[in-house]
Amino acid sequence: MEASSRAGRRGEPAAHAAIVAIIVTWLKLIHEQFGVNPWVFAAIYAITLPPGWYGTWRIVQALRSRNRRALRAWAVLVGIMVLAPYTYVLLAGRNLPWWFYPVLACVVAVSAWEVVRIVRRWAR
Repeated sequence: MEASSRAGRRGEPAAHAAIVAIIVTWLKLIHEQFGVNPWVFAAIYAITLPPGWYGTWRIVQALRSRNRRALRAWAVLVGIMVLAPYTYVLLAGRNLPWWFYPVLACVVAVSAWEVVRIVRRWAR
């Protein structure tokens, strides 16, 4: 039994490499067909995530201290951080399918709702 489990492990690196190759090919096809570079999207998302979370924390602080001016400023920042990656898709994308726009609207709405839900929970 031990020999067969070792034999299965030998094939794992090849299987992992094949999966990675399939994903990389798929991402290249997205870039070629729609003009959206998935790596740029991921970078924008990763770069905007920490300021977005920090802004969410500052919104909670503003709510607790009843500072409406700070609340507005941080809410604008969080909005920009949430929308930035999707704005890139809208600006860079071409030949996007019709269903992409309602799906994008749903993603943005759910993201905004999650921020509101988190802020409400933390502000208690």
